[in-house]
Amino acid sequence: LLDGESMRDKLKIYEFDSDSREKIGIQKAKIALDLNKDGKIVLISGIAHKKKWRNDIRNMLDNYFEIFLDCSLENCIDRDYKGNYKKAISGDLDNFIGISEPYEDSGGYDLTLDSGIQSVEFCSKKILKEVLNFIQKI
Repeated sequence: LLDGESMRDKLKIYEFDSDSREKIGIQKAKIALDLNKDGKIVLISGIAHKKKWRNDIRNMLDNYFEIFLDCSLENCIDRDYKGNYKKAISGDLDNFIGISEPYEDSGGYDLTLDSGIQSVEFCSKKILKEVLNFIQKI
């Protein structure tokens, strides 16, 4: 599992501007590509809010399965244990996706779940089922 926050720590990139976000996304994709070449299955967790970035990563990787977890802004704010949404709304945090930085919907996701309506248990089981089905087809 390649996680966006963990990659920030590893790469020492703590900015949230578009260039920094893109660097982290590309690094995760490159690591995934190297691991795929070794026959490993890689899950990447992160927010790629630019349509171009998702398309670039999809084109880099042969076996790519994209999951879109939809959720209302209100639910995101309620779940935000770090308080980042409140900071972004008050103007103390720039380039925050959903507040000052838009999410570019591209459609065509391999799996879409509404995590604001569907339970964590339902979403987890659905993701596991669909990812396992995808892997079996490889």
